[in-house]
Amino acid sequence: ANRLITDGLSALCFAPTEGSRQNLLKENISAEKIFVTGNTVVDALFMARNKITSDAKLSAEFEQRFSFLDSEKKLILVTGHRRESFGQGFDNICDALLELSKRDDVEILYPVSYTHLTLPTKR
Repeated sequence: ANRLITDGLSALCFAPTEGSRQNLLKENISAEKIFVTGNTVVDALFMARNKITSDAKLSAEFEQRFSFLDSEKKLILVTGHRRESFGQGFDNICDALLELSKRDDVEILYPVSYTHLTLPTKR
């Protein structure tokens, strides 16, 4: 509800994807107010990847520091730090990760901050 009120009052709306833009249009937000900016987390990952792969020294450091990663597998980077991920949302994330972990072609990297170590998790 707060987002809907804020969007309606905002002079500009910044949507991470075209799909998000379409959602705002369906909510009668004027097209002139909406700017698709991209997903900053995904954009930062691509920027970091490009920086690492274009610098031999940085690439070697990365490979040494993260030698536990298998470059032949697809990497699933999990972020579950948002409040809406807590409770049932977090349970759903864990269920999905458990299912994905059964695949041979993927590995899962889930950085967890110390503040999240107190949350109940499925083992």
